[in-house]
Amino acid sequence: MPAKLLVIGLDGADATLLRQWSDAGDLPVLRALRTRGVSVALTSPPGFGDDATWASLYTGVSPAKHGRYFYSQLRPGTYELQPFADADLKRPPLWESLSRAGRRVAIIDVPKCPLADDLNGIQLVDWSVHGHDHAHVESWPRSLAAQVVAQFGAEPSNVCNRDLDGADDAFRDHLLAGIDKKAALAAHYLDHDDWDLFLTVFKESHCIGHRCWHLLDPAHPQHDAAAAATLGNPIKQIYMALDAAVGRLLERAGAETTVIVFSPLGMSANYTGEPLLDEILLRLDGADAVRTRQRIARIESVWQRVPFSIRQRAHHRLDWARRRAHYVATRRRRCFVLPHNEISGAIRINLVGREPNGVIHPGAEYDALCTALIRDLRELVNLDTGTPLVQDVIRTREIYRGEHADRLPDLLVVWQRTAPIASAGSPKIGEILKPHPFGRSGDHIYRSGNHMPNGFLAASGPGIVPAELAVPMAVTDIAPTIAAFLGVRGGDYDGTPIAAITPTDRMHGE
Repeated sequence: MPAKLLVIGLDGADATLLRQWSDAGDLPVLRALRTRGVSVALTSPPGFGDDATWASLYTGVSPAKHGRYFYSQLRPGTYELQPFADADLKRPPLWESLSRAGRRVAIIDVPKCPLADDLNGIQLVDWSVHGHDHAHVESWPRSLAAQVVAQFGAEPSNVCNRDLDGADDAFRDHLLAGIDKKAALAAHYLDHDDWDLFLTVFKESHCIGHRCWHLLDPAHPQHDAAAAATLGNPIKQIYMALDAAVGRLLERAGAETTVIVFSPLGMSANYTGEPLLDEILLRLDGADAVRTRQRIARIESVWQRVPFSIRQRAHHRLDWARRRAHYVATRRRRCFVLPHNEISGAIRINLVGREPNGVIHPGAEYDALCTALIRDLRELVNLDTGTPLVQDVIRTREIYRGEHADRLPDLLVVWQRTAPIASAGSPKIGEILKPHPFGRSGDHIYRSGNHMPNGFLAASGPGIVPAELAVPMAVTDIAPTIAAFLGVRGGDYDGTPIAAITPTDRMHGE
């Protein structure tokens, strides 16, 4: 009987809350896992959000090597954005190499990942995840998706990307039902075969953190004490249900199975300066930028006056006009904003030889502009608090090395999230007010919580000595740790196996 490894992801579950509530006895399964096994803080790629983090986790390499940082990225050689597709990932997921080495694998709902063309086992993609890469649930073998839908129902609707008014008991109950469905599905397929690796991820901690953080945090500007008193603590309720679901799977797996439970990113209040960043860059660019802003504002004004029903019917034609206006404006700028998770702003330098109408030359001119931007961004203050607006500005080329580094933003502006951000200012740019201080305008305002680099991992099983590791583990360490545990050597990983989780007497050799 081969060594078995059960890996369970709790997407977006905050490490501080996991420790606090397991210490208090509210998460008894996690508490027992920590007591009898190894626990460790988990770090994610600095400055990046969940897209880059998940891809780094399952490939074991940095974003500069796998090429993913967001669900919508620049098409190389253009200013056009396109959805990140399976074929755009430049490194294969861990389970493909395990499969080639003869290991039997089951991969269920790992977020932000491609579907394998062939696998020694099964894979289910986008049945119940936060943020879908594919239009519908897909699988290997191809027939599996239909079997899952027939037995467990269609993929649960992704209701968390809606207005905060929906953060009520019905939303919580929807997530609780989703946990039960995922646990039942996972238990069914866990019993289905003798797996070397069984990996599944629950989305609900991610969804509840985005939607209901304001109910947990009394200091949040959207905190509703009456709603919190009525609902209790929805985040805690979801975490407790997830703890029970993990317990069900551990019981099915048996005492001889090694178990890893992890969350790659945590959660906190969604205080962000992202909606201010484009205006900040325009003001730093001076007079030309004013004309650029006027050009963009005119097309946006026309767009907003179009009735919504017409916008829906003529979406592609009108959206082309908007994108064309942004393209004409962008190609003249020294730098511009890329879409990214709101935890940090992403800046792209309009570089000669990389962008089609590059303005800044590589080398000294590029370095000088980056240095100036970093200085100017660090001078910004939150006008409501008088404190720095920016926690850090990361030059991606300094910490991310790889053949696809040019696909990444050049700078990541990490916001100082200790207080709400409704305005920004400095002697150089003057004052800027955010038109919609606590979220997005237009279609939805839906995230009171957002990710923090506050991940967690616990592992328990035969041969694992109980310990709380002092040195954090990187998400890029997870893939090589799993490979080492299953005795699959080699692999071009940035991370390294964690010895405390891969006792030599338990490693299943080839």
